[in-house]
Amino acid sequence: MKFEIISQAEGRVCSLYTLRAIDSSESEFELAIKEWANTSSPEKIRRFLRIISRSVDISGFHSIDFTPESDTGKEEIYRFNNTGQFRFYLLFLNGMNILVPGGKIKNTRSWQEDPGLKKYITILKEINCIINDYNIPHGYLTQIEIDINERGVITNKTEIIKNYENQL
Repeated sequence: MKFEIISQAEGRVCSLYTLRAIDSSESEFELAIKEWANTSSPEKIRRFLRIISRSVDISGFHSIDFTPESDTGKEEIYRFNNTGQFRFYLLFLNGMNILVPGGKIKNTRSWQEDPGLKKYITILKEINCIINDYNIPHGYLTQIEIDINERGVITNKTEIIKNYENQL
């Protein structure tokens, strides 16, 4: 499936990026909020969105709002705290900018056991690899289409890297 990385929330301090399917008008973050609304209280969702708003406009994203979720420790993959059984995983792109590909209810002991949650972690690992291993700025990734399969693997990674290198 083809996706693009879009800015979901921009502020004076930082930005929150997410994915949007090319054939969709809603981002994966918006779809996740709607799904979460089916199982959570409106107040909890408003509190979460206030944290996002405060972070992008005033304070930036701080580790107090997150729990590390990387299985190797080298990726900067975290999940938001205080969202109950719903999981929003994120990747620190640089300094203050983050990418949140979406979210899902956690029904298993760990994200490794849940194919849906594992997909989000895999997407974040793949993007982290492109940015860090190939020195491709995240801004470049907001200008292109990204093909992601059902397991979260970016299937056009080689093409992305070659196209970026040809621009240099």
